[in-house]
Amino acid sequence: MTNAPYIILSKLEVAKRQLETSILLFFKNQDVVSIHALAYAAHEVLSQLGKAQGHRSFIKDDLINMIKPEKRDEINKMLSEAANFFKHSGKDKGENLKFYIRPTEYVIWDAARIYMAITNERPPTFSAYTLWFYLTFPEVINDSRYQELLSSLSRNYDPKDRSQFIQAISHFAAI
Repeated sequence: MTNAPYIILSKLEVAKRQLETSILLFFKNQDVVSIHALAYAAHEVLSQLGKAQGHRSFIKDDLINMIKPEKRDEINKMLSEAANFFKHSGKDKGENLKFYIRPTEYVIWDAARIYMAITNERPPTFSAYTLWFYLTFPEVINDSRYQELLSSLSRNYDPKDRSQFIQAISHFAAI
């Protein structure tokens, strides 16, 4: 096996690849389970790497701290339940999961945000997703400069049609 082909990967590179793939699948309206599993795995790694460098995860640090202490376990379970169900057979072998898709969109956004903070890089796929996210959820934007830009963009691009959206903005970057 010593002559078998191999590549050397860092945790950051693995997380970037997983997140990039989840975003590409997302814009192509592909399998929501695969999108979530890849995005959540990337988010786990990036939130740990980010924390080590002083970058906070919105989901794991800020959002959870906004929740009453007695409700935090319940919310954490809801956020991690799908990812755990997808990768472990454990005690839920014969059970079904009611999978809520919307949290995946926040997981991808948070992971992309952390990656860009850690590396000071703005991969085109991450930037496209972030733009889509802000157009879709304008209520999360607190900066008036972005609100004006997003208002202008929303007149030209429909974020609800993800495949059309990525086609429309792909001329800005190699996606």
